[in-house]
Amino acid sequence: MRKSDRLTLATERRRLERLWRQRQADLQHWRRTLRPACLRLLTDRAATLGWSRALLSLLLNELHVDVLFTTLVGNPRHLPVRRFPQAVAVAIALRHSWRPDDLSHLARRLGIALSTHDGSNNTRAAHAGHHRPDCGARRRAVKALRVAPTPFGADGLDRGAGRARRRLLRDDPDDHPRRSPRSRS
Repeated sequence: MRKSDRLTLATERRRLERLWRQRQADLQHWRRTLRPACLRLLTDRAATLGWSRALLSLLLNELHVDVLFTTLVGNPRHLPVRRFPQAVAVAIALRHSWRPDDLSHLARRLGIALSTHDGSNNTRAAHAGHHRPDCGARRRAVKALRVAPTPFGADGLDRGAGRARRRLLRDDPDDHPRRSPRSRS
């Protein structure tokens, strides 16, 4: 290689390094100064943003959904707005479905039961307005009122439905061990 070629290569390398350093300095300036201001402005203007096809499409593109998404939910272009939260949940679930423990963790965070035992076959969960079986809240005072005697022989709020019992109804999780009933002699 000739000496002039080496000088040209060295000059070009110094020029590229100088351009790279300037680009790095511009990025640092953007990140420190301009980025927070732009994000604050975007945040303020996005406060009135509602569900839209553009927002759903943007989110689905960011999550890189595959053909299975369309099989499960349908074509996103034809989804009604009321189904957008379902579409978002399924898109996130697709990202977390590569490992069973990751998918079950996501389902728990969303409050969705994955087993048929906790899902639609559970008669307690099927009643509208009833709290989730795995909820930590206990409603002992309400249950006491449900079986309390009332005037005129009504015998509790649940007697007519055939659900009144002499004991309190339980809402413990299904995996919680229960005491075995004592046999009467």
